[in-house]
Amino acid sequence: MNAEKGAVVPFGYCTDGEWVWPAYWGYFVQEYGVKLPDEFIEHARRHNFTPVALSEEELDRVEGEFEEKFFD
Repeated sequence: MNAEKGAVVPFGYCTDGEWVWPAYWGYFVQEYGVKLPDEFIEHARRHNFTPVALSEEELDRVEGEFEEKFFD
């Protein structure tokens, strides 16, 4: 651990409208070789590793579902 680096792990969540994942996944994959869930990898491959652009309505729906799942 290197305290001189300061905060290096991103905070927040990412979504493509179907999956929601923590923003720090990329950091842990790159720095420590953490394996992501197979279901997530399969989902990303089906979408050619390209996130979809969500409409405002889709973003609102996803945000609502996220809040219900994690904050209710």
